[in-house]
Amino acid sequence: MAEGCGADYTCEECCVSFKCHYALERHKKTRSHCMFVLALKQPEVSKPSLQPDSALDTDDGITQGTDEDAGCPSAFDEEDDIAVADCGQQNSYVYLVYFESDWDFSSKPESLWNDDERFQAPMAALPNGEHIFVRDCITFEHHSLGTTKAVIVKFFEKNTLQGVHAEVELLLNCYQYQYVTENTNCYLPDDCCVIYGAQVIHFTSIIGVANPPLSVIKWTEAGIQRFSNEEKMQYFASNEWKEKAGGKKVIMVPLILFTDDTSGNRSKKWNKFESWYLLLAGLGRHANAKPSNIHFLTTSNKVSPLDQSVPIVEELLLLESEGIEAYDAFSDCQVLVVAPLICVICDNPRAKELCNQLASSTRKYCRICMADKIDSPDVIGVPRTRALSLSQMEEISSQTSISRTYNTRKKYGIKEHYNPMLHTNIRADIYKATPLEALHVFALGASKYFLQLFMPDFTHDQKTEILALIKAFNMSGFTTKMYGNVCYYYNSFVGRDFKAWSQMAIFILSPYLDAGRKEVLLNYSKVFAIAYAKSYNRHLKEQWKSVCQNFIDSVKVHFPNLLRRPKMHLILHLIECLEQYGPTSAFSAERCESFNSDVRAQNIYSNRQAPSRDIGKHFAVLEHVRHIIDGGRYGQERCGDSLRTLCSTKPMQAFLYQTSVKELSAHEGIYKPGTPRLVSKQSGHLSVGALTVSVPGMEKCTLFGLAQHDPPYVLSFHHVQLNDKVTTECRGIVAQSFQLVHTGDYVELDVPCELKFGVLLSVCKLAVGSTVCFIQMFEPMFIRIGEPLLSDTDCPMFELSRNIEAVEGCKVLKAVSFVHDCFSEGCHFEEMVTTVPIEREKVGVNKKVFVHDYSNNLYCFNNYCLNA
Repeated sequence: MAEGCGADYTCEECCVSFKCHYALERHKKTRSHCMFVLALKQPEVSKPSLQPDSALDTDDGITQGTDEDAGCPSAFDEEDDIAVADCGQQNSYVYLVYFESDWDFSSKPESLWNDDERFQAPMAALPNGEHIFVRDCITFEHHSLGTTKAVIVKFFEKNTLQGVHAEVELLLNCYQYQYVTENTNCYLPDDCCVIYGAQVIHFTSIIGVANPPLSVIKWTEAGIQRFSNEEKMQYFASNEWKEKAGGKKVIMVPLILFTDDTSGNRSKKWNKFESWYLLLAGLGRHANAKPSNIHFLTTSNKVSPLDQSVPIVEELLLLESEGIEAYDAFSDCQVLVVAPLICVICDNPRAKELCNQLASSTRKYCRICMADKIDSPDVIGVPRTRALSLSQMEEISSQTSISRTYNTRKKYGIKEHYNPMLHTNIRADIYKATPLEALHVFALGASKYFLQLFMPDFTHDQKTEILALIKAFNMSGFTTKMYGNVCYYYNSFVGRDFKAWSQMAIFILSPYLDAGRKEVLLNYSKVFAIAYAKSYNRHLKEQWKSVCQNFIDSVKVHFPNLLRRPKMHLILHLIECLEQYGPTSAFSAERCESFNSDVRAQNIYSNRQAPSRDIGKHFAVLEHVRHIIDGGRYGQERCGDSLRTLCSTKPMQAFLYQTSVKELSAHEGIYKPGTPRLVSKQSGHLSVGALTVSVPGMEKCTLFGLAQHDPPYVLSFHHVQLNDKVTTECRGIVAQSFQLVHTGDYVELDVPCELKFGVLLSVCKLAVGSTVCFIQMFEPMFIRIGEPLLSDTDCPMFELSRNIEAVEGCKVLKAVSFVHDCFSEGCHFEEMVTTVPIEREKVGVNKKVFVHDYSNNLYCFNNYCLNA
């Protein structure tokens, strides 16, 4: 039993898993204050349903989270199917870095975590059970050279269909080298091999481990280089984890930490708590967003975050340097678990605290570089590193007077107190391991700043028109809505509202801004779209950097005081963070912020005399219960099938894992792509709208939202056979992205043609069960061939054509956002009398509304919509 914890369920021999491997430990900080931490103990079992997704290992040709760049997690797309596994646990892929399908495996990106050996799978297991480690000498079957020797460089998964691959350095004998180089005059001794570059091979072609050759030759530009005995021993040196594992399987489980303070004040039942949580980076962003996959570590309303991190860092040092032995029920054997830290997710004030930085008012206000707030806020300074900060702290400590110490602190922008993140041998450099967090830098940062700058300058009539424009704005393709009055109550907005506003702001405010302000807002809209992009494309790195720099330059000209705010300067480091860790959704704080309420809830029904102990006790019990009912072993026993069946029911899953009904019912038909929803009526023909079109096999077809005009509309069928009457008319359909798309929304189609965008007019279900969607197509506009016409918001222009496509329901890819070109004379404001409830009476008030003139068929594609 952990000393002082008072909980008889947290003994050293308790059976825990990679998901819930915690025991409650007491850490005394002062004479009066103690902190309790759910500590990582020596596991005895694992949970089979979760372990394959949380670990970065390869077994029997199946990789668990390595991707195209050899060992990095694989990309998980928004549009991937939701698969519900046993006991309701969501199977998902690792989502941290995106790679192109034509990725060049010979490239060696610098300072990227995905190319860091600490986070790569160090071994793979052949079907016969033999373990292959990195740097092992192997034999494999080459497609043209036959049985060939090679040295393993790294393992990776090219994609989920092609399976596990390995990057190797070929060791060719004399005949193989002559065949490859077509040089028959080259002769080598029989016991000598030539190192002949890197090559990617499939894991199934590996035969087994082989003895290294007696001598090795490497061809260089300077000529032949024969390895000495020392060089040969170094080249064929055994992998460090192979020696530490002692024949056991090695599983890599990279970790992400989150730290934050819960909101609270003296009048509440609880005070402000400082908390630390843990996430498994091997799980996808969708799985990590579930509260059940966010693991509580510690909380306290007395102990500071840095003091709380002391026991956490101690265990991280053990996990990343030595690993821990565990019994894996998935492979039924003893394994060595290695869990290095990837990054720490937190808001900007907490990141400064973890980096020993002074407050934002100091001149050296950036935690990532040495930029000066006064002299150079618009450029990236010298990067901060642990070594640099330790030398600066040493200089601060060596000062002989208080004034000199104070001035030296201001000079470097840091404090010299002890920090376990800096003063220990943990491999993660805290200055690189606290990436830019999009919620606080963009949604609650720049978006809020611009609203505070722009809105006070508008008149009351202008604000009324802005509200009318927002009301008339088509929110198709938006993943979140904006609630509240943006003109008057923007200071009360939350991140969700600012995200929705930033996607439409440039279109709403353009008529009311001067050229300078419009330039700043347009550049910010581009940066915002990059910050929330679903994937990172390295080929666009320089282009995206120039977009960020253009935004900062425009802010420097029109709002120079804004650059004194750290959040504005951090935008310059956006691309660096994307390159290091992938899209910002991979390290977003939003999913963990909501978990704070669960922590506070555990403190309600306690005497609040020892909240750290009480909250930790509740979470420890919950983790162990989840482990047992999920099929995990306790000693040599498991729970019965009856209990597992009961706990796999929807009500129990919703209670234990906060799993949504949509996820639990993902296998049901109503959530599958192409399923019609929102039935409007059942009849023998379509009868919605004003346009009637004759369709073969149907009595008549009336499509939504169209009127009779000349020339007539052209109806074409895209691989659709309409030979049955319509039995059901619907107002929506489930797209491939699992979005519910309504009639009147703008959609993107999954069809092999140039015209892929249109307006969903109607959805009909035929008697045979198939679904047909009628789409009025958009046609792109060009200045000349290959040069699209752009609007004043730098968005491509489209014209709503008179072509109507009938496509299968499963071809609707997702909802997208188009904005009507309202600069024509037809679009106008109108005064309208509406009734609003005031106390118990309904009173008529005049309200200004905006009316679109749809005889103007010009639209622009909203590049700044996050679903684009």
